[in-house]
Amino acid sequence: MRGGRLLNAAEALFCPSRGVGLKMGILATHARTEILDLHQERGAVFQLARRAQLYILTNTRRRFVIDGPGPREEVPELPPDAVREAVINAFAHRDWTSSASVQVEIYNDSVEVFSPGWFIEGQDPFVHLGL
Repeated sequence: MRGGRLLNAAEALFCPSRGVGLKMGILATHARTEILDLHQERGAVFQLARRAQLYILTNTRRRFVIDGPGPREEVPELPPDAVREAVINAFAHRDWTSSASVQVEIYNDSVEVFSPGWFIEGQDPFVHLGL
């Protein structure tokens, strides 16, 4: 805060904003022509990140392990820590000058998280990949 006002970063993280969006969907194929479910939301980054994580973990498979008479163990298909990392990275590295939304696409064989951003000017993504 400065002078009793939130700075831009704090405002984006904690306050609902028209400029920060999330688009989540379940798609039948990677052709993206048949949408089985679609949600679009705007809000604070932390709120949207939690919603994206919940959407992914709710709409992907889980297996149940029954070992003896105790309660069954529920094991999600995707590790929750990996889901959180992908979602938070998408928001952290987005292009904050763009009004495009972070996108979550769930397919029967994968989950894809897209960030409306790119490397800063002068950076080559292939160098970071070692290519």
